[in-house]
Amino acid sequence: MTGLETTEYLNDHGNHVAVVEMASEIAPGAWFQLVDDAMERISKYDTVFMTSTKLCSIDNCGVIVEDVKTRKRSVLLADYVVLAMGVRPERSLLNELKGN
Repeated sequence: MTGLETTEYLNDHGNHVAVVEMASEIAPGAWFQLVDDAMERISKYDTVFMTSTKLCSIDNCGVIVEDVKTRKRSVLLADYVVLAMGVRPERSLLNELKGN
């Protein structure tokens, strides 16, 4: 959802956005109603959605992406790259406090 919210913000501020998602669907695991609502707002822009696509590298010109099924690589020219890669818990302090 962070990627979709960022997409909305960037679109609203005059940017052309490409969303690269390694999964086969946008915002996997997010509650469907939130995704549907965000996609409806985003649909008025010319946002490009690239599912089943892996980000391989970032350089001064943009990004190199790879189709996870065909392994075909392509270059996306970009002025800016925003990474919204999900979250995972950092539990080291919890384990330390528990004495593990």
